[in-house]
Amino acid sequence: MYRYKGKVSPENRAIITQMIELSRRYPRYGWRRIRVMLRLKGLWISKERARRLWRQAGLTRTGKQRKRRSQGVSANACSVKRAEYRNHVWSYDFLFDRTVSGRKLKILAIVDEFTRECLDVVVARKIGSDGAIK
Repeated sequence: MYRYKGKVSPENRAIITQMIELSRRYPRYGWRRIRVMLRLKGLWISKERARRLWRQAGLTRTGKQRKRRSQGVSANACSVKRAEYRNHVWSYDFLFDRTVSGRKLKILAIVDEFTRECLDVVVARKIGSDGAIK
């Protein structure tokens, strides 16, 4: 399949090169802020043209990397603190299933970590926090 490849005018090519330079210098800036910076340099371009040239150049804005929060104290991790005797450490898990008619079922399974014995299985349509605590 052959497709027509449009020609880029020299004026647009100059704007694209300036956009690329600015986006390399300021990687967190998007096409809107780059457009404002080009306007401050004296290049008056419309929003539509700035966005079209931004996409044509293949530029994207890098996302801000969030700082990850710690997930609790490592002294209480299951790999560090093993179950030493019966009823020392319990774990629970929610499982989900559907009936033949398509209605949801929620299953709460409570397991003793030392004996690997299932202590209780609660099956209900809804299990809230009160139902899980009891």
